[in-house]
Amino acid sequence: MYDFNQHLIGSCKREEIGVKVLTRVVGHYKKTNKLQIDCGWTGCSQQGKEYGFGAIEKWGGGGSGDLVIENLKQEAGTVGSKSGKPIDFDKYPVGSLLYILPWHSCAAVHQHRKINVVEGGDEVTEEWKVVDGW
Repeated sequence: MYDFNQHLIGSCKREEIGVKVLTRVVGHYKKTNKLQIDCGWTGCSQQGKEYGFGAIEKWGGGGSGDLVIENLKQEAGTVGSKSGKPIDFDKYPVGSLLYILPWHSCAAVHQHRKINVVEGGDEVTEEWKVVDGW
């Protein structure tokens, strides 16, 4: 399915990454220039911390440019600015959706009970159940 790690080592193009974890902006912290998201390590794994746990994209297309996940707790995460520049909070209102391109797709998929398949847009076309156990 490819993932952000594979993209960085040249195995795939960014647009070929087949796994995205959907998360929602649940808080603005303007004094510290941070967003809070409702996805933690239980939603996308703790792997790739030194690389921002993957990458972030806006729901409906378009990159997020300067956003990076700085920390993941069990069920929430903190998003900051890579460059340290102020985040345009109007672009990411509370309730807006973001995609995480996970560092490792297998670890991220394993965290979920189902996979929603989308093809060429945001409409779910299929649902796959994740197999647990060995």
